[in-house]
Parts: sequence; structure tokens; C-alpha cells
Amino acid sequence: MFLGEIYSNKTVWGEQTDVKEWILVILMKLGSSAEGDVQVAANNLIRDVESRADSQGYASIQACRKKDVAIYPLRIASSMSASPCLIDRAQNRPDVEGHLRQLRKQRLMEQGTAVYIPPQAKAGLQASDESRFQLMEKAKGFLSSEQRVFLLLGDPGAGKSTFSRALDRELWSAYKKDGDIPLHINLPAIDKPEHDMIAKQLRKMELTEPQIRELK
Repeated sequence: MFLGEIYSNKTVWGEQTDVKEWILVILMKLGSSAEGDVQVAANNLIRDVESRADSQGYASIQACRKKDVAIYPLRIASSMSASPCLIDRAQNRPDVEGHLRQLRKQRLMEQGTAVYIPPQAKAGLQASDESRFQLMEKAKGFLSSEQRVFLLLGDPGAGKSTFSRALDRELWSAYKKDGDIPLHINLPAIDKPEHDMIAKQLRKMELTEPQIRELK
């Protein structure tokens, strides 16, 4: 990778600290946001640099990890598979799938380094503690069934909202093209949720009106 050559070859490219720092920031951005071979190559290069760094170089690498990559105008190009196909363009159909791919990537990155402990549950208040089950597996089983309502009850702070967000990420992780679209709706954040709630949530997810009509 050209960036690795600039970083490592001091004889040809010299040793400008600020340039090297930005190279590391770019590689870290590619390692977390790019796709396919580019992402793999960037992460491999970072590991190689870390393995050969002295104490000062290692400290510089760690400092770059804390740098706000948003201040650098690096943009990751969408993969070809995320682009609308020629037929869709010819028919003037909105690119829904490309937007959903970006949403999926965003959802999967939101957890960051937070530690999530999968909760257990039981069928009712009177059920014994020995009958507890893994809530995530139960919810996935429900979603693959013909049942329509899954009611989750618990004390305030028991982790119901945290579980709902974790389930949302799980479903986005499993999302495939033209599959079911996960919608995690925070009812208090929706104005008059009893009216057109799904469309309102899709607008909050920044889908355009043509894209929403295409989904319908």
C-alpha cells in the first residue's frame, strides 16, 4: 500500500511527524470504515507498524487512535454493490438498497467498545428462576415464527431498552439485500406514533419520500 511506503521509507520520503500521524489516522479510518481488501490491507499495515515501533513510535500510534478523524476530509467511496443498478437508473427508481447498506454500517459501528451482557428472562412473574432463558435467542425464535406480538416487561433500569438496541444491531448484522428491514422505534421520539408510525421512523432514518414509497 502506497501509504505504508510513505510511512516506512525514510530515505525517499523523509520523516515528517505530522505527515506520518495523518497517514496513521487515514489507515485507522480505512480499517474501520472501508470494505473488503482495502480494510484488510489497512488493518494489516497498522499491525505491522505497531510490531516494529519503538516506545516513542508506539506512543504516537496510540495518540493517533484518539485523534478525531472527522477533522480530516477523508471520504470512503461506496462499493459498486451499493450503487443503484443501470435498470433502476433507467426506470428512475430511488436507490433504497444503497441507503440501507449505509444504515447497516452505521448501526454496527454504534456499539463501539461498550460491553453488553446478554440478559435472561422468564415467561411470567410467577415462573421459577430455574426456568430462565436467554432473551436474545427467544426473541429471534419469535421473529422467525408466525406470532405477531412479543411483550417484554421489567422494572425500570432492568435493561429493556438496551436489549432492544442490541436486538436491532443483531438484525442489522444479519440483514441481506431485499430482506426484512429492522426498525427500532423510540415511541416518545415520534410525534403522534398512532398515525403512520413506520413512515415517520423511516424519515428519521433520513430516507426520502420516493425511497419510502419504493419500500411500500
